[in-house]
Amino acid sequence: MEDVTERLRAAMEAPDAPVAGKVLRDFAVLRVLPEAQHFWSPELTLQLHPQEDGGTLVRGLFGPRPSVWTGFACFHIFAIFISLIALLFGLSQWSLGIKPFGLWLTPIPLILTLSAFGIALIGQRLGEDQMRSLRMFLEEAVGSGYSGGA
Repeated sequence: MEDVTERLRAAMEAPDAPVAGKVLRDFAVLRVLPEAQHFWSPELTLQLHPQEDGGTLVRGLFGPRPSVWTGFACFHIFAIFISLIALLFGLSQWSLGIKPFGLWLTPIPLILTLSAFGIALIGQRLGEDQMRSLRMFLEEAVGSGYSGGA
C-alpha cells in the first residue's frame, strides 16, 4: 500500500501534474488544479485497502466538492421547510373552514427539487472531462497493476 501512496504523491508533486490533492496513509483526494476549477469541478476520493497478496485495492468515488454538497443539502432542507409550512398553513385554513389556498403552495418544493435534479445533471455534464482527466491521472500514477473501478 505504501508503494501506491508514494506513486500518487510523486505524481502529484511533479511540476507538470494536472492534479492537486492530498495523500494520507490509506486515503487520498484528487482535485483539478485551482486555475482549472469551476463550480461543477469534481474530485476523486480514494480509499486504499491492503490485500493479502501484497497488492492494494483502490476504491474511488467521484463527487462534487464539499461546498456543492452543502449547497444542495441546504437547498433541499429549504424546500422541505417550505413544503411543511405550506402544508400546515393549508391544513389550518381547511380546519377553520377557510378556502385552503395554502395547500396549492405544497407542489412548489417538488418543482424546486426537480429543478435541482436537472441542475445537477447539467453539472455532471460540465465536469465530465475533468472526471476523465482525474481517472487518467490515477491510472498513470498507480501503474499497470491498476484494474479500474474508480
